[in-house]
Amino acid sequence: MAIVFAVRDGSRDARERRSAYLWSLLTDPGERLYLVQTGWKGISNVFVLAFALDVVYQFVEWHGLKPLQALMTAIVLAVIPYAILRGPVNRVLQMSRPRRSVV
Repeated sequence: MAIVFAVRDGSRDARERRSAYLWSLLTDPGERLYLVQTGWKGISNVFVLAFALDVVYQFVEWHGLKPLQALMTAIVLAVIPYAILRGPVNRVLQMSRPRRSVV
């Protein structure tokens, strides 16, 4: 699911001619707040779902809860793939679309 949302948001970035997500997040302080907000908006449901599924798994398998482990699992399964893939999707789509000439 994180990959699906990364493709969706990366294609939106390509349409808007934005720079790569992770690179801009690290290097552009002016865009950082916007990027964090759109990133969280795009991935929050997947993050919550990954966290909830891991909590259920922990109760079923271990009969207990390790919240830090559930948090780390949600980050690894949702946030990291999203952040890594959104920029490359943007770049690939920008390279594949023909540029419009200004007359």
